[in-house]
Amino acid sequence: MDIKIVLEISEFIALILTALVIGVFWGPWIAISRSMATFKIETFLEITRRMNQNLEGVMSILMPLNLLSIFILLILTFNNKLESFYFR
Repeated sequence: MDIKIVLEISEFIALILTALVIGVFWGPWIAISRSMATFKIETFLEITRRMNQNLEGVMSILMPLNLLSIFILLILTFNNKLESFYFR
């Protein structure tokens, strides 16, 4: 398989996984932030605990996969597109 295709597939996978991680972090905050002040503290803490429990399994898989995909992408970029690896 051509290295350019492998690099493009790796970029796509890293981009999708990063978008999913960002969505998981921002989605609940955006959904709750407008009404946060209306909750009693006990209610807010229970909602937060429940969200953490629900996301624990997903994020324990998604975050390592995301980091691994970015690490693989960095290795491929360093070996094949050295000029784009470094910040300009």
